[in-house]
Amino acid sequence: MDDGKYVVFKRTELDGWMDRHRHPVSLWDLVVKDATVIRSQDVFAPPALDSYANAITVAIEVLKIEEGSALPVGDLQKIADYFHARAAEAWLTDRKIPD
Repeated sequence: MDDGKYVVFKRTELDGWMDRHRHPVSLWDLVVKDATVIRSQDVFAPPALDSYANAITVAIEVLKIEEGSALPVGDLQKIADYFHARAAEAWLTDRKIPD
């Protein structure tokens, strides 16, 4: 969904685009179309990010129980840790109601 407010790129793809002298693809072709932006200044960001991290943590616990799970639990833990860290940062940010 394009709400027209934010444009999101993968850093590696954007860096690659900027490093090339000739630009064979349009910058707009690199836009991540299924991304949602949650800004740290949003009053709802800390609990939302914590909830996301906690959902991943629950999934990890379920996967540990299921034998032969194909999902890499270690990678999932890194993702959960990342979002817990972003939540911790957001808790320390001056927040406002989103516009």
